[in-house]
Amino acid sequence: MNRKKILNGGKKFYIHPTFSNYSASKDGEILNGYYQFKISDKELIKPKNYYIHRFEWECVKGDIPEGFVIDHIDSVKTNNKIENLQLLTDSENIRKGNSKPIVSFKIKNNKQKNYESITSASLELDISFSIISNICRKVNYYKTVISKKDGDRYTFEFLEKNA
Repeated sequence: MNRKKILNGGKKFYIHPTFSNYSASKDGEILNGYYQFKISDKELIKPKNYYIHRFEWECVKGDIPEGFVIDHIDSVKTNNKIENLQLLTDSENIRKGNSKPIVSFKIKNNKQKNYESITSASLELDISFSIISNICRKVNYYKTVISKKDGDRYTFEFLEKNA
């Protein structure tokens, strides 16, 4: 599909198919936007919230089909370069996030424990799956969480593939 392009500062930006006042480069830069931003355009009655990675995909690759999501391949939500984005079904995306090994760090003594997945850590420590997931992905404001099982504070990271 041939996308409309503009040059800004010598860099190529792709115009969004619906919101022509907005565009994105293949490097994840957005003109008129941030990680999440509101779009106001003549076509809209009221502004619409947009996530950068979805906007980036739509500018460069086109519309996102129903039932699909845009996934960050490296799980770094701030890396919105087009080569780091992929189209997945909802179930593929859940499986991907659920199958990565993680490590927990107990804050009071820095004791580490490896888990085969976010789900296994969540069940063992009685901590919300979504909070552990957000800590691992370094999104939102979560950095640590208290376990309902032992009352200790933990942080989490994805295990590196070669670790």
